[in-house]
Amino acid sequence: RIQWRVQPGEEIHLGTIRLPEGTKVRPSFLLHQIGLEPGERIRAQTVDKALSNLYRTGLFRTARLQVEGTGPQRDLVVELEEWPTRETFLEPGYGSFEGLRLRAGWRHHNVLGVGRALRVEGVIAEKATRAFIGWNDPWTLSNGWVLDANVDFSQRKLPAFRRDSNGVGVFASRDFGKFDRWTARTGVRFEEIRINDLQVELLDGPGVEADLSITTVEAGLSYDSRNHPLLPTKGHKGFLTVQQTINASGAANPFAKVLGGWSYYKPLKEGRVLSLGARAVAMFPGDGAPNPLGLRIFSGGENSVRSFREAELGPLDSEGTPLGGEASSTFSIELNQQLGASHFQVATFVDVGNVVPSAPDLFAFRDLETALGIGVRYVLPIGPLRLDWAHNPNAGEFQSEWVLHFSVGMAF
Repeated sequence: RIQWRVQPGEEIHLGTIRLPEGTKVRPSFLLHQIGLEPGERIRAQTVDKALSNLYRTGLFRTARLQVEGTGPQRDLVVELEEWPTRETFLEPGYGSFEGLRLRAGWRHHNVLGVGRALRVEGVIAEKATRAFIGWNDPWTLSNGWVLDANVDFSQRKLPAFRRDSNGVGVFASRDFGKFDRWTARTGVRFEEIRINDLQVELLDGPGVEADLSITTVEAGLSYDSRNHPLLPTKGHKGFLTVQQTINASGAANPFAKVLGGWSYYKPLKEGRVLSLGARAVAMFPGDGAPNPLGLRIFSGGENSVRSFREAELGPLDSEGTPLGGEASSTFSIELNQQLGASHFQVATFVDVGNVVPSAPDLFAFRDLETALGIGVRYVLPIGPLRLDWAHNPNAGEFQSEWVLHFSVGMAF
């Protein structure tokens, strides 16, 4: 017979919290994350939660909380090793569509010592330029919601025209579910769009090429169980986003827009990985009028149907210039084979997709185009360098039978 006797230990209460000196984080912010008050009873669970909160800020390489002293009232000693709070980067690159490009930026991960982040980035390429200012605030909103605000300016040369846009947006997002794999996101965005260097015969009446201004609200839900955000070999990723205009001026008409996608990665034997992907987007004009050129959907390129160059898939004018449409879909299957212990992989892939003038036509799977291809990848920590060579088995007038793409990152 075994008897157990449990005798509670001495009840300990918090005296003072001793913070380290010389940190770049404000003491008030640290105390808020620790969440303990003098006189409060010290429990192992509350200390563990305080430590977890410090790590969740992303500001500390290491953090330790030690209870020191004797008697019923003891001090909590905080030891911290901080990550660098500022970074500057300069990244040259090349893409099949944009050509040579240079990306540069500056990031501050602890503005004013309160865990907010500011980033400024810019990209200059042969066919595109972009500037972006973003603010990330995980603490102002409650219940785990993260506030993001951004301002961006972009210019992009498409086959049919040059699209210049300026925008500002405010969004809130929250991770939830087991392992925080689900993310809910909502927000509002204002955008001004201008069309220049028009090179397409407009067939849908006046105004389709005019300037426009739109304000949209959106709500979205995503799921991500991939084992790596840049080099996945296992898991799923899916998203669904709905956008609705609440104000439109210039040539813009009220519209609703739905975007969705799903990707699946499955490891096979002997270093092979099977990837499946499906993506679709559709616009539904509120009054049935044609969408302005600046809002039309274009597809084709290194991340969609790879037997087409960027934005060249879909309806064409009499000169072979893409007109865009109201909806687009892409379905892909890819098999990657790791070459021994090297960083190289080879791939075979099939893409099928379309761009249709009217959103209801999307569900009829009309005007589908195909890409049959092979590729080589060189795996880097930022993602694979991809060289894809794709064949169009049904190439028509104004279409290439073979297209070569060079890019960085996963195709889907």
